[in-house]
Amino acid sequence: MSEIITYLDAGMSGETTLMLFLRNPADGTLLNTGGDALADPDSVGVFVATLAESRTGLGDLYVIICDGAEHPDNLVFDGRLIEGQSVIGESGVAELDSAGREAIAEAVNELLSTEHGLDSWEGGGGAESGGLTEGQATQLTEIHEAIYPEDPDDPPIVVTPAVGDNTTGYTTTLDADLEVQPNVTVKVQLIQLPTAAGITNSNAVRSVLSSDVGLAQMPLRKGATYRIWAGGDDKKVEVVTVPADAGGTYQLPSLVGRF
Repeated sequence: MSEIITYLDAGMSGETTLMLFLRNPADGTLLNTGGDALADPDSVGVFVATLAESRTGLGDLYVIICDGAEHPDNLVFDGRLIEGQSVIGESGVAELDSAGREAIAEAVNELLSTEHGLDSWEGGGGAESGGLTEGQATQLTEIHEAIYPEDPDDPPIVVTPAVGDNTTGYTTTLDADLEVQPNVTVKVQLIQLPTAAGITNSNAVRSVLSSDVGLAQMPLRKGATYRIWAGGDDKKVEVVTVPADAGGTYQLPSLVGRF
């Protein structure tokens, strides 16, 4: 049975190329293959998409909204779609009572202290204006800079999940000083397919080159066994059997090589 998913974003009113992608947090698999188009028929920032797939029993889902294909360069919004809810985004700002403000303050304090090493939130609002005090405004700036640095040191590492009987195997290549090493050749060779797979597969050696962030990723068959190595002739070969129940991505065991 299909379901209508609503995305609220007044700033994108009238856009006709937005796409909705829903992924399972447990394994990264894409629920709605190919994504679903978001339409804003009245050009008021109320976008709707028809989800044909069932999400019953999957819990909360990752939401990725892109202007076109699912790619970091096209990202418009990412967050969670709460189980049992079908609306993404905000339609307005609610007034909170004192209990609500205290609950938010507690959550912010934990975020500040445990994840970002910042001081505790002052709490309350501006006495005269009903807005933020100067101290709170400064703290919000610090929170934003801590979570969303203007110039992050490293670009994000994005592993592209596979679907069906395949998974994306991935590893990060580091040099002898444990710094990211790009342009490292990682090789993989099929040894054995899973039992009763009903397919014939070449065992030719495949090579992939790690990216600028040291990410090497390759398509693998779930349940299959491979020889995998990195670097030159003095390599150490690892024999890896991909779990039959692997998700859309699979982190490879550590590899040792000279490069």
